[in-house]
Amino acid sequence: MEDVEKVARYQAPKLLSCYNDLLRHFYITQGRADLLEYIDDVGVFLELGVSIKTQISLISLGFS
Repeated sequence: MEDVEKVARYQAPKLLSCYNDLLRHFYITQGRADLLEYIDDVGVFLELGVSIKTQISLISLGFS
């Protein structure tokens, strides 16, 4: 269980954040800044345990 927690809480968000940064850089250098809005923050999805933006909004308002 310790390994799962270590990967899910630390390694996965760090690596996914790095991937998103590289993807943003690629889109900008290719002149496709219009695609930046479609990059989701997977780290937030992992932290909150949801993958739908509406659910994230509800959690931020205090609903669980």
